[in-house]
Amino acid sequence: MSEDGHNLIPDTSRNSDIESSSKKTILTAEEEGEIKKLEWRHHIEIGDMLTKGQWNKKHQDKIASCIPSDLQGKTVLDIGFNDGYFSFLSEDRGAKKVTGVEINYRETAKLAHKLKQSRVEFYEKSMLDFRPDEGFDVVLYLGVYYHVVDIIDAFQKVYSLTAPGGEAYIEGSLLFGKLNRVMKLPSWMRLAKIPKEPPNPNFWIPTLTALKKMIQFAGFADVEVLSFVGSRVVVRGRKI
Repeated sequence: MSEDGHNLIPDTSRNSDIESSSKKTILTAEEEGEIKKLEWRHHIEIGDMLTKGQWNKKHQDKIASCIPSDLQGKTVLDIGFNDGYFSFLSEDRGAKKVTGVEINYRETAKLAHKLKQSRVEFYEKSMLDFRPDEGFDVVLYLGVYYHVVDIIDAFQKVYSLTAPGGEAYIEGSLLFGKLNRVMKLPSWMRLAKIPKEPPNPNFWIPTLTALKKMIQFAGFADVEVLSFVGSRVVVRGRKI
């Protein structure tokens, strides 16, 4: 996520009377065609279809297993929601309110939101400019920290968006090895290729020790590694 702010654009297509987005529906041929036309990154169940995401589904499922299975009564913020998989997942797991912020509200997320009849509130805005009235019980910061120029500032913002007693789930690339430092990547290095779009620059890849120290420096307590996902890691921090 870059530091460039965008105008706040709430998704108003939700209906307070509709049921959870987990409700399955039979898609029309036209709706199936709309799904197939788009380039998906997440694997999302929409009606009786599963989108063909570019990302590793096993990794996606592993990350999902680290998020609480019961979010009843919780408020959730998904920073950098992309196609929206983890936002919809939180909704399906019972969260009373799910909010997502992303600098580029992709057509995939808009379509999934509409077809799933979701009540998630999506905003096209940088997290650095997002100022809600109160913090969230659960903050998802997945696959984002290596895209920001000021990584410490970003973790401190995640902390400020987490409600007292809440938790942040942080996931991203990790530098394995004995070097106990944060290594800055050359500008030519890329983590992933995004077809037909400029590649997202990756500025930082920390060692596990460095990552945990930065999260603790931001203010989080009880920083715990939940899972390694290939060359990536899922970490949880609590705000006391």
